[in-house]
Amino acid sequence: MPEKERRSPQEKKALSYARDRRNTYGENNKAARKAIPRNKKTANRSVRRVAKQALMHEDLETVAPPDHKRKWRKVPDDKLGAILEWRDEPPVTTDTMHEWNAHAFNFSAEELAARRLRDRLRRLKKTTK
Repeated sequence: MPEKERRSPQEKKALSYARDRRNTYGENNKAARKAIPRNKKTANRSVRRVAKQALMHEDLETVAPPDHKRKWRKVPDDKLGAILEWRDEPPVTTDTMHEWNAHAFNFSAEELAARRLRDRLRRLKKTTK
């Protein structure tokens, strides 16, 4: 049996970040255990309902199986490496938002400074109330 290629701890960690996934849907991490069967059940129930309605309104011989099937698909979790990169990014501040808006709406430097000052004054008023 050929010997397996040895990997360094750094290579192992990089592979782990690429392969491992985490649920970022925003629900309890155990909730998928119940949600997946429930969603499958509702999709199948809607197919049965369509078939039953077709049977009630037509002859048994002319009824075809329903073409419309309510689709539900499992969505894969996000890669652990991408989650860690997102977590380590600096938080978005109002200053960076103003810079993005200035770039998107072609504001001048004076307009950008005025908007920043106005926001700071609003925040100051809120804290003094």
